[in-house]
Amino acid sequence: LDSLDPPLPQLAEEPFLSGAIFETTPTGRQPVVGAMVWLEEPLGIVFATTKSDRRSRYFICNHDDLPTLAYLTVTADGFQMRTIGPVNASQSATLDVELQRK
Repeated sequence: LDSLDPPLPQLAEEPFLSGAIFETTPTGRQPVVGAMVWLEEPLGIVFATTKSDRRSRYFICNHDDLPTLAYLTVTADGFQMRTIGPVNASQSATLDVELQRK
């Protein structure tokens, strides 16, 4: 994922969850590169993990085995961890996540 435009997995199927990880600064929206992203079931069982690429984008696919409701958690060095959800894991969606500095 240390790329500006990494290829999607060859076996990528819907539903998928994708978006950008960013912070808001006085100069505007800035990417957060290398953020850890994971999708988990309501009981806290992690289904998938990835990292944001050089454009701060992430992509998680093939999560139709999850219960309808899942949680997306994002963390990066120097930032507060952020959990968003529940999200509907049975449908594809784009979800941008804003992180705040510690």
